[in-house]
This record gives sequence, structure tokens and C-alpha cells, in this order.
Amino acid sequence: MTRQVENTRIPDWIKNRELEKTAEEDKAKEISRQQFEASKLVQQGGREFWQQLLNRLKINTDALQRLGDELYGSTSPMGDPAGSGEVSCHIQVDRRSVRLGPELSQMNLFYQPGGHRIRRWYQNRPLDDIELRSGQEGVVAVVDDSIPMTSEELADSLVQSMAERVRR
Repeated sequence: MTRQVENTRIPDWIKNRELEKTAEEDKAKEISRQQFEASKLVQQGGREFWQQLLNRLKINTDALQRLGDELYGSTSPMGDPAGSGEVSCHIQVDRRSVRLGPELSQMNLFYQPGGHRIRRWYQNRPLDDIELRSGQEGVVAVVDDSIPMTSEELADSLVQSMAERVRR
């Protein structure tokens, strides 16, 4: 005797679970795609971010004398940003005061073109790396101390904090 299998209806809870599972898989694929696109943007836009950072650091350090606090600064980029090797930058802010005495603040930044972070050393000790991320409107940005910044905002913040340290 042949047993006939009834054409049974699939329970709604199983259908719902299948739909949830499909939606979760689609969401995971979309997140993965977005992460890949963000990573690609940072890799391609990092060199431009670095160059903008250097330009703004120079503007900041060159303008320190305008404060009238006997502050001087310099920005010295090293390495070829068009090459494949690591590039760096030395930032120096100093107070040349006879009355208050001299004070020096210096920072070194290191960037591997195509990388996702800028390493930094302040006064010969390492600080947390600055992570490059995909920002608004498809540009590279950073998050420093939980604050999202453009290259210009980062440069302003770095030099301002260095100047405040030597003004005291």
C-alpha cells in the first residue's frame, strides 16, 4: 500500500522565521557591502586627506606668531606622498620667551598611503592612532576623542592643543 503524503500547509511561524532569516542575511550582506565601500573610499581618499592635513598644519603653525605670545611653529613633512612608502610630518610649537622661559611642544605623525590610520607621537611617546573613516558626502574624515573631524578641523585641533600647552 502506497502511503500518500498529504499536501500540508506550512505553519505561519515557520514562514515568518524564514522571512526573518532572509531579511537578516540581506542586512548582513548590505552591511558588508557598505563596509567594503567605506574601506575602499578611505584607501583611495587617504592621500588627499593627508595632503589637506599637511597644508592646514602649515597654515596653523605659520600663523602662531599672530597670537603675540612669543609662539612660533613649524610643519615639516617628510617622504613622498605619491610614493608607496610611509610618509610623516614633524610639528613643532615653541615659546621663545625671556620672561616666561622657553617651552617646546612637538608631535610626529606617520601615514602609510592607502592605510586607515595615522600614527602619532607627542613628546617622544605614542598617542592613540587617528582612524581614517568614510565621512559625510563620500569624503574621508577622522574620529579623534569621539569627535568626527575633517582634515582641517584635525589640524586646527592639534596645533591649538600644542599651543595651549606651551602658553602656560
